[in-house]
Amino acid sequence: ETAWADERYEDVVALIPDDGVLAEMGTPAAMRGRFQLLKAQALAAGPDRRRGMEILARPIAGLDAADDRVRRRDFAYQACRVAKNAEARREGVTALRDLMREVETGSLEEAGLHLRLGTCLRMMSEFEAAGEAFRQALAVARRRGDGLLEAQALSSMATVLVSLERFDEGLTHLRQAIRVSERAGAKGRHVRRRAMGNLGW
Repeated sequence: ETAWADERYEDVVALIPDDGVLAEMGTPAAMRGRFQLLKAQALAAGPDRRRGMEILARPIAGLDAADDRVRRRDFAYQACRVAKNAEARREGVTALRDLMREVETGSLEEAGLHLRLGTCLRMMSEFEAAGEAFRQALAVARRRGDGLLEAQALSSMATVLVSLERFDEGLTHLRQAIRVSERAGAKGRHVRRRAMGNLGW
């Protein structure tokens, strides 16, 4: 958890045993599937995006329906982030929107999808739509009391406001993101670092 919060993705990958080792240890299939999902997420976020994407692209044995949605969500999000053209990025946006129809309205899962959708839309310079996605993520995070998600949504919203040249509002959102991320503890460190970097910018 600390390695993930500090964005030391190589350490996360190193801490997760290979699936064969887990099988030999008698680890249940569901837990093995979750370990493979975590490894794929860490690879895609850091040291080997291509390998992480290859794992996320196909079903992982042992995952339940909710964890498989996480796999598909992260694949769509990473595909959007690395897309070489607008059409490929649009495919990621479509996949994220399709997943929204599978989740409970007002759930943290839906808020996480809104956060990733907003990021993809921001990359496409669709700032108004991105802002709306971030506002929806923020509203759910506040209703559900999820400080980390709230800080992420505030920080992301700030980048949209700055892109729209609404600098004072962007600054307010960054300051709020920093305050909220401090309450989120170790998990909020990476949000705090990014928000403070953007604040300095």
